Amino acid sequence: MISKQKAIVCVFQWNSLRVRDQPLFANPTCIATDFLVNVHVIDDVWESLTKKGTKRASPRRREYYMDSLHSLNHELISRGSGLLVLKGDTVRTVARAVQKLSETHDVSGVYLEAANTVEESRRVFGIQQSIHNLGIDVIVKPNAQTMLKADFVDSSNLPNTFTQFRIMVEKDSTGSILRPIFETPKKLPPMPADLQISTILQENPSSYPVDPRSAFPFAGGEKAGLERIQNYFNKTNGVRTYKETRNQLIGSEYSSKLSPYLAFGSISAATVLQKLKQYERDNGANESTYWLFFELLWHDYFQFIAKKYGKQLYILSGISSIPPAYQWIYNPQTFNAWTKGLTGIPFLDANMRELAATGFMSNRGRQNVASFLVRDLNIPWIYGAEWFEEQLLDHDPCSNYGNWQYVSGVGNDPRADRYFNVIKQGKDYDPNGEYIKLWCPELVNVPAEMIHHPWKMTSMQQKDSQVTLGVSYPLPIVEADAWKKHYTYLSKGKLGRANPGESIYRHKKK
Repeated sequence: MISKQKAIVCVFQWNSLRVRDQPLFANPTCIATDFLVNVHVIDDVWESLTKKGTKRASPRRREYYMDSLHSLNHELISRGSGLLVLKGDTVRTVARAVQKLSETHDVSGVYLEAANTVEESRRVFGIQQSIHNLGIDVIVKPNAQTMLKADFVDSSNLPNTFTQFRIMVEKDSTGSILRPIFETPKKLPPMPADLQISTILQENPSSYPVDPRSAFPFAGGEKAGLERIQNYFNKTNGVRTYKETRNQLIGSEYSSKLSPYLAFGSISAATVLQKLKQYERDNGANESTYWLFFELLWHDYFQFIAKKYGKQLYILSGISSIPPAYQWIYNPQTFNAWTKGLTGIPFLDANMRELAATGFMSNRGRQNVASFLVRDLNIPWIYGAEWFEEQLLDHDPCSNYGNWQYVSGVGNDPRADRYFNVIKQGKDYDPNGEYIKLWCPELVNVPAEMIHHPWKMTSMQQKDSQVTLGVSYPLPIVEADAWKKHYTYLSKGKLGRANPGESIYRHKKK
């Protein structure tokens, strides 16, 4: 009897599409086997609808996903292996693929990465059960979505506020809480020659049009992510002024733009931290380099929050034990106006139109449109979170739903008074209306003193500005009393200022 050759199966989840710092390859067995079958399943959920009727992913986000898969396949092929991409229910599809492979090969193990979120954890558990039923070992590697070790905190000692979490992290002076970066394999075992490769990746990579106004004109995938790190840290030196520029709204260089790569796992938070520390050693640390570390901490915190609270991340009452201070009511007409950027409030409309056209929005914009939806329109936050899930290239369930709960007062550090005054914010961060006019060209002739509240223009001013309110641009769907005191002044702006409650104190080294 001819003995079967050995094969290892590595299952890549959608948020870990990389070769570098890849926990699945952190085992000599994967490198020493005769054949390595790298599998990814495009789950049916990507074509499904949410409970609220929105799509789980827009065409643009799905195409960015495909870019990331093409890049992963290229990285694997360059190391002598490849990627098998399938479609269907992840658990059943992986089980069928492994069972078929076991008919011709001795499958000595199936490797998975543990997950922090409910949906992905269910898939890991389902694959474990189905593969165990085949009599094949399943090895679940610790989750590597964070720069901190996966077991740094657990449900019992995870602080309820980010500030407490940050202090806990910064008390560590040895770096022992940081997880090590996994070695990148130079060579990988081949895919079996008789393996029937799907045609999904034989199609040409996506070529969706990039809006020339986009703040994120970059391709997806591991190669593009590493190039972005190199450009931002070394070529443009953007990290040096990150704190001062992070609240800008126009252009690709005002912030790192690494979030889409982190969301799909094309790069890891640990890799970004490694590059940041190297930059500080070479060029010196400053407030801006610390602030990027600060944002990475937020990323990690939301990962641990998702792991602790599970399905509570997705329910209206949130993770807070304190009931919401106000009652939300869904209004489809006003919600649709919000999604389409037709609220009649230019600063909000510009942000929502940018999101729809490019799949990206600044952090400043996200906070404002979220606060407006839940506080000024009184619409349940879950509708906004699901719209962001559909549209954002950098949708990560931990950060997206965690941030929406935070703004809505039902997440960590719940506060009923967390409110963004969209008129004041617009005047502070887009004082001359340049961003508004970029995305709302019908307002291009409106003077700076009226651009944030065009409904205050007289008939003559409308005529001079070539705007007819209610016709060429909508009247506001709501007008909050809190806005009115900000109508009568011009602002010089305050780019670089912290968000409310964002004061930080660097832990002094001893």
